[in-house]
Amino acid sequence: MTEWPVALVPLVVVGSSALWVYADAQRLSAAGSPVFARIGNLTVDQPRQWFAGCLLLWAVFVPMYLVSRASH
Repeated sequence: MTEWPVALVPLVVVGSSALWVYADAQRLSAAGSPVFARIGNLTVDQPRQWFAGCLLLWAVFVPMYLVSRASH
């Protein structure tokens, strides 16, 4: 009975951090300074792209967002 709430912790962490990334990317984009990253042919510069990436590949996109954001 106590195991299922513990299993939700990673989902809450991924979901809340993806929402934070989206809100922060949206704010910076509206201010005229979008967060931009390029890996090969993949370009990520829209808040919805950051959000989707964070949901699908959290361990890759959240650190990539933080590094790209810091380079502003």
